[in-house]
Amino acid sequence: MIRPILLFLLILLTTSGIYSENKQQTITVIGNGSAIVETDYVQINFSVEVENPDPKVAQEKNLERVSNVIQALSKRFKISNKDIYSTDYTLQRQYLQEGKQRPYLASSGILLKLRDLKLYKDLLLEIQSLGVNTVSGIEFKADSTKNKKKKP
Repeated sequence: MIRPILLFLLILLTTSGIYSENKQQTITVIGNGSAIVETDYVQINFSVEVENPDPKVAQEKNLERVSNVIQALSKRFKISNKDIYSTDYTLQRQYLQEGKQRPYLASSGILLKLRDLKLYKDLLLEIQSLGVNTVSGIEFKADSTKNKKKKP
């Protein structure tokens, strides 16, 4: 009597495993992370604008002023050429609302990286005195977070 019961249970257990649904197990992980790194440099966007009735003169004066700004900043603040970029250049005729013509506007955008963070306030004052018309952005950045070591 025990033998047929054991045989029945064995068959039941074996076949129940075959017909059961094969469900996949899922583990869901949700989390947040943040990292604080020390700033390596300050990135400053600025532009030099020159107005003149003659577009050629506006362009020449603009490029001359940009060149003077870059040379002065490179020399005084020891900024490498690889850290100064031209971002844009425009030459456009301007009009008043009444349709009257105004002088041409030549504008050059420049982006620079200043690696000595202690000097950025002095640099901002200096660029104004050199003829920069607009400072459009100041950002403090890090070159890379990959090489930063964790602090214990």
